Amino acid sequence: MQEEFEARDLVGTLDCGHKYHEACIKQWLMVKNLCPICKATALPAE
Repeated sequence: MQEEFEARDLVGTLDCGHKYHEACIKQWLMVKNLCPICKATALPAE
């Protein structure tokens, strides 16, 4: 479920441009390296 951002929220933006609550997207990226919306690779492999 996506929620609206509040002014004090920490927001993380993926390379694809989608924005998420920082804590939420960090947790998600530990499981899958994909944007939950568009399925683009979130972080390039080094």
